[in-house]
Amino acid sequence: DHKKATMLATYGRRGACSVFQDVVFDYYFFVDHACIHQDDNVAKFAGVMALPMQVSVCIELIFYDSRTAAYEARGWTRVERMFAYAFCFSPMLVYIGEDYPNKATDFKALCEANPAVYSQDDEGNVFMVITDPLAEDAALTVPSDRVTVRKLCETAMNVPPLNVALGEAMEAGGTPVSGKKDKKSPLKLGVDKVCLDTIHEKLDVDRLHAEIAGQSQ
Repeated sequence: DHKKATMLATYGRRGACSVFQDVVFDYYFFVDHACIHQDDNVAKFAGVMALPMQVSVCIELIFYDSRTAAYEARGWTRVERMFAYAFCFSPMLVYIGEDYPNKATDFKALCEANPAVYSQDDEGNVFMVITDPLAEDAALTVPSDRVTVRKLCETAMNVPPLNVALGEAMEAGGTPVSGKKDKKSPLKLGVDKVCLDTIHEKLDVDRLHAEIAGQSQ
């Protein structure tokens, strides 16, 4: 039903930003399935191994959490979140829920439904555990992909996260970014958390409702 494509089109068309809320941006997306060759095995492997480079030139990772298709447990989506944590400029991941842009996500309910992955602090900030792509509960459609995923995990886990400086600057300004105390140490899968950008979704929802209200007057 093309829900993910519709979400991306809406996200790009509205051009919102949770940091610069008065500015409309042009967004350009790297979509793994569309940008990595799916039929030629050699070209596919080359595209997959270039993922760290592709993620490192992105400003943020957006993930669409569908109620009808399990997102978090998929091995390859875990790889992407791992790379975003280690290599992406933004220290936060943008969360977009199933009802976007018509309704904002109930994050309290989300955290209560899956406390092993999501948590919320007293200020309402939502955190997500960077889970292991090779854990027993990780879903990999092609079992042989485990060899490739293991190599990718080694790449991400053997370097300090590249967004350390930005993360420390944001936290110095009072914005929590992660549950990681030693930000210069390599990523610990299943332990380290990343703060979710929940503002972007709410911005688009609130603006859509305001537009609808204005049209009905």
